[in-house]
Amino acid sequence: MATHRYVNQHDDRDGVYYSDAVDAAGTLYVSGCMPETETDDVEAQVTEALASVIAMVELAGYTVEDLAKLTIYLTDMADVPALTSARAALLGSARPATTTVAVASLYRPWMRVEIDAVAVRTAPSPETT
Repeated sequence: MATHRYVNQHDDRDGVYYSDAVDAAGTLYVSGCMPETETDDVEAQVTEALASVIAMVELAGYTVEDLAKLTIYLTDMADVPALTSARAALLGSARPATTTVAVASLYRPWMRVEIDAVAVRTAPSPETT
């Protein structure tokens, strides 16, 4: 029987019916991460959302190099250059497969990006070493 480990950044999850991430047998599924700081600077929004993805990956005991797949939702495909710049700055040599999808809107009207991810453990779990 498969077991799942639920990974959350905050202990207070009252009224929230999803996990920030789920670790299922060495594969981590990260829920959509969005910027929290309201700004018109799309590169800042992408940087904040991607930093949240990385924080969840690391909280679960994975590394940036374990990122296998990103799905990026943009409200304007003209923002791809800002996305590319932020990715290069935060991901370094990691090159996860990526799908970029244009969407009409996101959770808050000012948000221009949301990113979810899948990571696959490439090194032994700290819990098993």
